[in-house]
Amino acid sequence: MSVKLSPMDNVMPRIYANFIFSFRLNPGPSSLVHKVLQESLQYTCDELPILRRRVFTIPPDGDGVTGRLEARATCEWTPSVGFKDLSSSWPDYDELVDSGLEQNLLDGAVLLPSEITAYDLEVNGAPVIVAQANFVEGGLLLAFGIFHPVIDGHSGSLLMKVWAKHARSLQQRAVSLAPTLVLHPESTDYGILERIWKQETEKAEQIETIQSSSPQTWRLIGLLAPSEPSVTLDPSASLPKMRTTIFYVPVSSFEAMRAEANHQGDENSPTPAQNTANDALMAKLWRCIIKARARAASETDKHDYAQDVVSLLDLTLDGRALFSPSLPWSYMGTLVFISTTLMSVGKLIDDQTSLTEIATCIRKSVNAINPKRLMAAFGLARSLPDYGDSLRFPFATFNGAEACFTSWIGLSAFDICFGDILFANGGRADYLRPPRREYDAFCRRCVVLPMQVSGGFEILITLKEGEMNLLESDEEFVYYAKVVCH
Repeated sequence: MSVKLSPMDNVMPRIYANFIFSFRLNPGPSSLVHKVLQESLQYTCDELPILRRRVFTIPPDGDGVTGRLEARATCEWTPSVGFKDLSSSWPDYDELVDSGLEQNLLDGAVLLPSEITAYDLEVNGAPVIVAQANFVEGGLLLAFGIFHPVIDGHSGSLLMKVWAKHARSLQQRAVSLAPTLVLHPESTDYGILERIWKQETEKAEQIETIQSSSPQTWRLIGLLAPSEPSVTLDPSASLPKMRTTIFYVPVSSFEAMRAEANHQGDENSPTPAQNTANDALMAKLWRCIIKARARAASETDKHDYAQDVVSLLDLTLDGRALFSPSLPWSYMGTLVFISTTLMSVGKLIDDQTSLTEIATCIRKSVNAINPKRLMAAFGLARSLPDYGDSLRFPFATFNGAEACFTSWIGLSAFDICFGDILFANGGRADYLRPPRREYDAFCRRCVVLPMQVSGGFEILITLKEGEMNLLESDEEFVYYAKVVCH
């Protein structure tokens, strides 16, 4: 049996989202830890059968649509956890933690299985999940990748909770460490979005099509409209030298940022702004990163950051809560939308522009996304005649003053417990990291990592080397965010 993926799955970039969790281990054989991880992943696949599938493109189904994806069950393949012993060649776990788990060390070619890059969508398919347990002295780097058109950040977090639940159940007294997670029965029904859309739009006067959709609707599903200029990279251009830095924002700084973003300079001002702490963070990142990029721009690129040039901020948005009350909270497919905010470069980086004003613009953009707009965006996604090479993503470029940020701050990560028999620290991870230099060949990157138990969190930022030098020395930014490692 095959599962046809939804239009929202089909418009996602066809890449793996990769993660590395670091765990301190209790004394004992690594083979036993690996056995528990392997068995618990198999139980996870029993609960979420979609994980046992491989993704393929399918021929046009009588409607001429090309590039559509389906997940096929393959009896000759089931997910497994790879095993790699790095204890003789890597620092021990204490040293890794003391260094902040340096990003430069986390080579995906070493820590992840080869299927991450050695897959195709025509003959062998792409496995939905791949995983590898990498052991160092005293600890574990658990690396796994999920095929992004099948599972997004929210559902990836749920997947880890299910995996951890089964790992706990294999370790006697560890079962009481966290509540049992029970997913909605329709969580892996990849046709539910289509059925909800048809019900919700049955009486609609007009359904969005390629011809009727505005560029804003295209951007809502993360795509460029046909009328917008292409942003593809010049294959003859030399790649810039990139640098990734991990910053840490303590809870006190996060609270101070929110206060700054809700500051009213005039006592007679109207009702105070209701900007969230995340709005404040996105505003600070947007202003400081564009400021660094503008100041570091070469003579040939300075036109991208002229005072009147419009900077676009694209923020990823989980659409589950807004799409429909009929959608299960634990829906495992992808439902990522993009909120876009516009402001001129001159105004954005002007010291006289308050963080309140920038954060308020972001909040207005987010608030403007409602169920009606999401239904329209889904209608556009399902009307596309080709989900393959014709799709154009606005973020895959070094040109212009656009920025795309992903925030995982609200995703549970550091409260996920794998059991306290084999794992130290109550079975919880010390760090979550992506592999190094994943997107260096085609774009900058900014990912806000999940909130830690302390209330603080880390931010992974990748910029051109000169831009990063300026960001790390920007007093406005480092007042709130401290460098952890590179």
